[in-house]
Amino acid sequence: MALATVLEVEHTVADDTGGPTIEELYESLDLPGHRVELLEGRIVVSPSPIKLHTLIVMWLGDALREVCDQHGWDRLPHGTVDLHATSERFQPDLFICPADESTHREWLLDAKNVLLAVEVVSPSSRRDDYEVKRAGYAQSEIPLYLIVDPRESMITLFAGPSARGYLRSVAVPIGDKLDLPEPFGIVLDTATMPGRRPEQ
Repeated sequence: MALATVLEVEHTVADDTGGPTIEELYESLDLPGHRVELLEGRIVVSPSPIKLHTLIVMWLGDALREVCDQHGWDRLPHGTVDLHATSERFQPDLFICPADESTHREWLLDAKNVLLAVEVVSPSSRRDDYEVKRAGYAQSEIPLYLIVDPRESMITLFAGPSARGYLRSVAVPIGDKLDLPEPFGIVLDTATMPGRRPEQ
């Protein structure tokens, strides 16, 4: 959920004064309790998420625990992904990557190692989640991108990344089952996911 866009400048120095680049400004920010992302030349600062958002992320982490343990993958609810293809830096709500002790002290993780990225939509993040991040994840060849939309009570999976975006997608209501293709090869039963509408 984006609280404010605090900067919107080009990726390179704007003039001959030797001012900082957008990446340098981004890396200089220290805002405890906030998520800071670099999206389309914007530095986006988001406040702590609401409780439902956190419950959904925890539910998904638990649902993916067994397959991650079987394959030796990490389930990370925090971290920054470096998207070389777009020069952006995203902080997914949850992402899965192979366990690698050599990166334990790193704050910036390479998109090439991400198997699945998850975003939980809030009203102010809708465009970024559905458009900006979908394009960035696809161009950076992240195999699977999952959007959970509590407001719409829908969950959408994107697959087949390419320079033009994801080539395939499937959407189901929260409460239905969703096939997660290889390398996961599991069925995600969302019947107990928080955020399901009472009438479902």
